[in-house]
Amino acid sequence: MYKGCKEALIDTNNYKPSDGAKLIINEALKDDNRPLYVAFLGVITDMASALLACNEIAKKDINVIWIGGGNWPKGGWEYNLKNDVLYANIVFGSSINLSQVPRNVYRMMPLTHAELLTKVFPYVEIGKYLASNVIEFNN
Repeated sequence: MYKGCKEALIDTNNYKPSDGAKLIINEALKDDNRPLYVAFLGVITDMASALLACNEIAKKDINVIWIGGGNWPKGGWEYNLKNDVLYANIVFGSSINLSQVPRNVYRMMPLTHAELLTKVFPYVEIGKYLASNVIEFNN
């Protein structure tokens, strides 16, 4: 497991890339023609930190999916964004492909434990992983 940044960073000069940011950099720099997909369920600090640490990755085919940000189209307060606005702005200002799932969208997708166990868990390793982690977190 690779750990991400523990806290929001106050400026773009004083930061130390986390293990998660280093993993993003290493994957982006691999000799591989396939696009890199990086999903964030929370703050997007590690993506910004990776971009700051290695601006070369901004030229790579990276697709970021971020579950965070205020209600679309008005914006507003949202936990994942509030935790690190500076670094969210770095990602939004970069040239990477970014798909955002804002609060008013992600709040439309609640699942019960029963639905996770019957509709997600049975489907290959990723289903087991996702369902188990959500259930463990909620317990």
